[in-house]
Amino acid sequence: MKKYPFSDAGFQAMQKDLYALTDQELQVVANAVANHFNSWMSENFDLTESQIAFIEGQQPQMTAFLSTQTSFAMVNRLPITLIKPESKINALMRGAKLIRPKVKAEMIPDGGPYHASGNLDIEITY
Repeated sequence: MKKYPFSDAGFQAMQKDLYALTDQELQVVANAVANHFNSWMSENFDLTESQIAFIEGQQPQMTAFLSTQTSFAMVNRLPITLIKPESKINALMRGAKLIRPKVKAEMIPDGGPYHASGNLDIEITY
């Protein structure tokens, strides 16, 4: 199984590959994200042990929010952006790492079925 770098470039490469799938294939992946977020992250991204521990240590509400928003964006082929500083120097000063998902999505009628529009930005700050 191919693993992607845990960076915006990695997220973009993953999306390119995922969004080339059929709707049914993409739905299977989105279901895995929604139902098994932590293991899906570990299986699909090159993560350090500390990154895995951080993901697994998140409150259930945050994991539920991230998993549902990410799977919604995926199944609707919306852009997902990872905003993450390359340097962790601020973490040493602040002593904290924060995940701030920002969802901008809406359902738009198109004279027929509704379709989703928007994007998901996942910002990691220190």
